[in-house]
Amino acid sequence: MDATAESAPADDQWVEVTGTWVTGTGVGTDGDEEPALAAAEVRSVPEPKRQYE
Repeated sequence: MDATAESAPADDQWVEVTGTWVTGTGVGTDGDEEPALAAAEVRSVPEPKRQYE
């Protein structure tokens, strides 16, 4: 599935994303530049047994 505004997964859905880092993003030191990933593939995956906390 290509993620677009129309096909983005639900907010609480776990996904695995494959893509390419967008050069020049996420390099700000003041926290206002968010890193960007050009998603090539987005797949729904089951909720992991050990989640991030």
